[in-house]
This record gives sequence, structure tokens and C-alpha cells, in this order.
Amino acid sequence: MTDSFVRRYLSFRYAGKKMPIRAGVVLRELKLRPRKLYMVDDENTAKAGLQSMGLFSYTNLQFVPRSTQVLDSLGNVQYCDTL
Repeated sequence: MTDSFVRRYLSFRYAGKKMPIRAGVVLRELKLRPRKLYMVDDENTAKAGLQSMGLFSYTNLQFVPRSTQVLDSLGNVQYCDTL
């Protein structure tokens, strides 16, 4: 990979000087949004949509669970995943 940039909540990594498609087109095709409940069907639809464009040699979607701070009974901060 030679270049990358971040647009809204996505990181784009590509080879070459110019990305072969506009980021807005990719965002529109994904239909995945931050803070939306994860669903396997949404992930599969997003992958199928990206592959159907015929522009990518491979696609990789990574989901990161959110962490929240919680105080236990002793006042210590604990981080709990929201999944």
C-alpha cells in the first residue's frame, strides 16, 4: 500500500497516486454507520456491494467494540465492552 486517508469514520488504503473511486461512492455503498447495532447481514451486504464494484482486489472490514467506563463498588474505573 502506498497511500491512505481517512474520510468520516473509514480508513482508505490503496496503491498508486489516486484512489480509483470517490470515497462518497464507497460510503454510500457500505450502508454501515457508527453506533449502529452490528448485524451479520449488514456486513455481508456491505462486502457484496464493495466486491460488485469490481474495483478492489480484496476488501477487509474490521469492527472494533466500544468500551465504556464503569466504576466498581470500590470506586475503581473498569472498562467494559458494550458487546
